[in-house]
Amino acid sequence: MSNVQRTLGCMNEDIDNRRGYALNEVHAHVAQAGVDFSLLCNVESRFVRARAALLRELSRALSGLELGVNEANVLMAIGKGVAGSPTGLSEVVGVDSACMSRLLDRLEKRSLLQRSRSREDRRVVKVSLTEGGTRMYISLDQITPSLLNERFVRLSRAELLELQCLLGKLIGD
Repeated sequence: MSNVQRTLGCMNEDIDNRRGYALNEVHAHVAQAGVDFSLLCNVESRFVRARAALLRELSRALSGLELGVNEANVLMAIGKGVAGSPTGLSEVVGVDSACMSRLLDRLEKRSLLQRSRSREDRRVVKVSLTEGGTRMYISLDQITPSLLNERFVRLSRAELLELQCLLGKLIGD
């Protein structure tokens, strides 16, 4: 075995040991909280799969509008008044500021939204829908209920309310 192989082997072993130590810390913390770590992993996996299923369905539904899911989420957030600045939109949509800038550039190029500076503070950028963006928002607002109904019809009203409450707790609302 060469020196390089020995060194790489030691480095990999060290990384594995650190990973194991970090995982053991997580397991210990979770155990102290009285929660089964494998259960948490299962729940997290189901969140990921549920989100992926929703995104696939939404992507198919949006293909006729020539919009991506993140672009639609931006228009919906603006239209519903949830966010009106690039920073706020980044938080709502769950993307970093560079990605948000690219999303806003694409939507602005399609004349679906406009950016303007605040009169009170020129450093603040406001984002609003154009007339075309408002029409697109209305189209999205009509597509979304049926899409969500198809996915969530399996749950009773009580289950939906419980899910909403539980997700709110996880989010920190």
